[in-house]
Amino acid sequence: MSRLIPLGARVLVTDLEPETSIVKRAQAAGLYAVVLEENTPKPTSGKVEAVGSDPLIQELIQVGDVVLFSKHAGLEVQIEGKSYRSLELREIAHVVKPDPTTPEAA
Repeated sequence: MSRLIPLGARVLVTDLEPETSIVKRAQAAGLYAVVLEENTPKPTSGKVEAVGSDPLIQELIQVGDVVLFSKHAGLEVQIEGKSYRSLELREIAHVVKPDPTTPEAA
């Protein structure tokens, strides 16, 4: 089994599907049609699977965090049938962290 290890100031993420999926909206309206891949929105968020060795990125981002990025950011990689996106630190716009004051975060 192969393992992807990001180097330096990179993180490896699995894409999270966009909330406003054209297919889901069409199905909710009772329509069942083929939607071309070009017409579906690209993911702009992902769950962090691995963090590179750069001390700054390790301080800011941990495995399990959700990061937000541009729809064209990163390098898309497939290994053993799984899709990943390798992002540089400069391509990450925001990190979504749980609020420690809410009961759900505990």
